[in-house]
Amino acid sequence: DDYEEGTWSPTLTSSSGASRSVDSQVSRYTKIGRICYVSCQIGTIGALSGSNSGTLQLGGLPFNYNGSVSKSITGDVRFQNVDLPSGIVQTTMIQNSSGTSNVFFFSNTFDLNNAGELGISSIGNTSNIILSLVYEVA
Repeated sequence: DDYEEGTWSPTLTSSSGASRSVDSQVSRYTKIGRICYVSCQIGTIGALSGSNSGTLQLGGLPFNYNGSVSKSITGDVRFQNVDLPSGIVQTTMIQNSSGTSNVFFFSNTFDLNNAGELGISSIGNTSNIILSLVYEVA
């Protein structure tokens, strides 16, 4: 009997404290029980605030995730006008820690099974990120 839907305000920040101004054209969520479905289209606008370093973080999620139960996030991430490092074969989302938070990181899988997080330096003034995610809430 737990159903909710609405809009949310995504943010793009970095682990170093930098942030990008965003124009969220579409950002919706549906929560059914402990499962939350989110989607958004984020366009970056304006200059970067802070240092152009650190790991790119998606914040402002409508509900904190439950990291103590599952680190599972499923979904799809698409980029436009983003300077991705060479050798990337997949970009997914990962949780920050085993606790609860409303911030996900962009995780890259490279050739030869290497992995790493996407930096905020990859995002420019005209970048677009389109994503759809499913996660378990706290």
